[in-house]
Amino acid sequence: MKNLLCPLLFFVLLASAVHSMPVCSGSSGAIWASHQNGSRYDYFAPGEDVYLDGHNFRASTSYTYEVLDIDGGKVVVASGTVSTDAAGRLIRKKIWTIPAGDYQGHKYRVDLIYATCMRSGKPVKMSKKDSFYAGGVPIPEFPAPAGPVLSLMVGFLLLGGRRWKRGGS
Repeated sequence: MKNLLCPLLFFVLLASAVHSMPVCSGSSGAIWASHQNGSRYDYFAPGEDVYLDGHNFRASTSYTYEVLDIDGGKVVVASGTVSTDAAGRLIRKKIWTIPAGDYQGHKYRVDLIYATCMRSGKPVKMSKKDSFYAGGVPIPEFPAPAGPVLSLMVGFLLLGGRRWKRGGS
C-alpha cells in the first residue's frame, strides 16, 4: 500500500498544479476599435471618442485593455477594464479620445489582455490587438452604379444641348 500511495500522491499534486496554471493558448475572441455608432472605420477625427467592441469571449467576464501610442514608442496612454455580456460580446465602452490637434495618420493600438502566462520564467500578456488612426472625416465614395449613371446623364445633357442649338430636331 505504501508503494502505491507515494505515486498517487505525486499524481494528485501534479494534477492540481497543472489545473491552477493559466492557459497560454490563444483566445477565439476578436476585438475592434469602433465609433460611438458601432461602425468599424479605423480613422477617428481629433477630439473624437474611440470605443472598444468585440465578440466570442467568455461570458460575463472582465478583461483589461491598454491603448498604446504606437508612433510615440508604444507608450500606454490609457487603460481600464471592459466586460462581456452573457453571450460573450464585449459591452461597447469608450476607451480613448483622439487628442485635439493630433496629426493625420497617427497610429494607436488597443490590446485586450485575456491572460497572463509564464514563459521561460517571465510573465507574458496574452492579448488581442487592433490598430486605429487619427484622421479626418472619410471621403465618401460613389456606389458602383453611380459612375455609369453619371456618364449617361452627362451624355444626355451634351446631346440635348446639340439638339437645342440645331432647332430641336
